[in-house]
Amino acid sequence: MGSFCCFVPGQPLISAASFTQVDANRWTVNLTSERPINELAAFITQPLQESEALGCHIASAPFEEGSWHYLGAISNATPSVVFKTRLVWSA
Repeated sequence: MGSFCCFVPGQPLISAASFTQVDANRWTVNLTSERPINELAAFITQPLQESEALGCHIASAPFEEGSWHYLGAISNATPSVVFKTRLVWSA
């Protein structure tokens, strides 16, 4: 681990070290904000193996299996992305 970061625009960078590994290929981090989180930016900090990509999901409390929404992926072809999370909360 250690090859990705994310941030809510206007807030500090969240490095991979801030994530908690919850499964062999799953990490989580709690995001907090006084305002609604309408965007989330994520990027890789070093190239991934050719067959790898990072899938990004988001959920709000309670964090039940069905509450997670797929935002998209980060790969060597798309090493950075800004996810529009407001579309998730309005769906």
